[in-house]
Amino acid sequence: MSYKIDFAAADVQWQIMALQQFPEIANKHFYPAMHRATSAIKTSIEPNIPRKYGTVASEFRKAVSGKGLNITGRVGWWGDIEGWYVNVLEYGAVPHKQGYIPALQVTIKNHPGIAARRFMERGRKNAQSETDPEMALAAEAVVNELANSS
Repeated sequence: MSYKIDFAAADVQWQIMALQQFPEIANKHFYPAMHRATSAIKTSIEPNIPRKYGTVASEFRKAVSGKGLNITGRVGWWGDIEGWYVNVLEYGAVPHKQGYIPALQVTIKNHPGIAARRFMERGRKNAQSETDPEMALAAEAVVNELANSS
């Protein structure tokens, strides 16, 4: 006399097959969602970019890269830019001693500092009501597609 227990694992096999499709399905939904989200953030920040000469505004951009499980959205400034002072505009600077500034070709003995503008932070927060649901819908679409795959 004995008990025989089989582990057929049909459900586990189905889950493994579904997970093998996950990177492709995630890319299908999250890549376009990331484009829409970064566009919303860029649109929300753009009107608040401080404009004295236009350099910072002209170098402002968005990009989406990667695929599958590694998608990155980026909004702002990166790489070799002329608007090097954008961080100072965003975060401010305390009064400080300074000397010759080659980029501006001026000498400043005592810089008075600058108040933080927080235009990036404000823009991101303003876009959040659009971007959070966008990404949630993409996640829901991935789950639904995985659940309906055979």
